[in-house]
Amino acid sequence: MSKFIKHVALYQRTSYSELSASLWLSLRLQLMAASVISFLAMVAVFGCRGGFPISFGTPGLVGLALSYATPVVSLLSGFLTTFTETEKEMVSVERVLQYMDIPQEELQGSQSLPADWPLHGNIEFEHVTLRYTKSSMDALKGVSFNIAAGMQVGIVGRTGAGKSSVINALFRLNPISHGHVLVDGLNIANIPVRDLRAHLAVVPQSPFLFEGRLRENIDPSGLASDSKIWEVLEKCHVKEEIEAAGGLDIHVKEAGVSFSVGQRQLICLARALLKSSKVTSNSFS
Repeated sequence: MSKFIKHVALYQRTSYSELSASLWLSLRLQLMAASVISFLAMVAVFGCRGGFPISFGTPGLVGLALSYATPVVSLLSGFLTTFTETEKEMVSVERVLQYMDIPQEELQGSQSLPADWPLHGNIEFEHVTLRYTKSSMDALKGVSFNIAAGMQVGIVGRTGAGKSSVINALFRLNPISHGHVLVDGLNIANIPVRDLRAHLAVVPQSPFLFEGRLRENIDPSGLASDSKIWEVLEKCHVKEEIEAAGGLDIHVKEAGVSFSVGQRQLICLARALLKSSKVTSNSFS
């Protein structure tokens, strides 16, 4: 709550500064327009007398000059507003350029995968060091462990301890600075990243469902039969909710808002189980 109040106060101070600057600019523009109109009026008055170097000549020219000087406030205000809005929108261009500078991950690999890989699901981390940026601290520093095939392992720790970083290293979501990750004796750094992720399964901490039919969310490749999908849903204890909602052909709204967070988590678990991978990772907060 204190952090929230701090951010709200910062936003209010920024908004107040922006409003004050806008009002001060509007006042200065109006004073400038009043000065221009006053100057033209004085020139018209004194110019009608002899000996004054500036003269409009006729009353028609005086009216024309005043009519052109009057909208100077709105013209200047519109120009400055357009200029500042353009400068704000250029932030989007900066974001696009920033994303363009992000190096693309290496999709190719030097080693092809057997069709039945991973056969056992043995995972071995050898002195793995991972950092998210070059200037940041190590999220994983010299981590080594071995998970035998068929084991269920839970990693527990405080926020920032590196639990999610282990999954990121396993799925090559972030490059490993040092060390190796072996799955059934194969170094995952030599495996094409698409093939690697196609043979592993994960249930993310933030469950994600895309817009479309529920069947497509559970079985994106369309290879499983309805009976197999219902069997997996029953194992995940979400079959009754799906049947009550309308079955596998119900339409899932964007980001899965049709379901609660717990139901989305169970559907993602069913998707991972349906994949029948020897290596399945679950991430829970």
